[in-house]
Amino acid sequence: MGRTGPGPEREEITVLKRIAIAGAVALGATLANVSGVAHADDILVVGYDGVEEFYYTEADCRADGPNVHLQINDHAYPYWYCRIGDDRGDNVHWYLWNSDTPN
Repeated sequence: MGRTGPGPEREEITVLKRIAIAGAVALGATLANVSGVAHADDILVVGYDGVEEFYYTEADCRADGPNVHLQINDHAYPYWYCRIGDDRGDNVHWYLWNSDTPN
């Protein structure tokens, strides 16, 4: 009788090819995720004394925003925005943040 399907050697090669292709696709997806997704960095502006600068009104914060520059890496954070509260629960004062992405 003749053979109707692929032999065992051929089945092993096909399985190995599938495993290799699946591995290549998984590796490609991992590399694409690592290099293709950027996360924004936001920096809370602090004074020369290391204390966070705050404002009593959003208008005061916005008026100061374009004039405040970072001492280190100012070119890396060209955008700024004002947000009420800091990361420790202050929800009364406005804080100036620098960012590497437009908000």
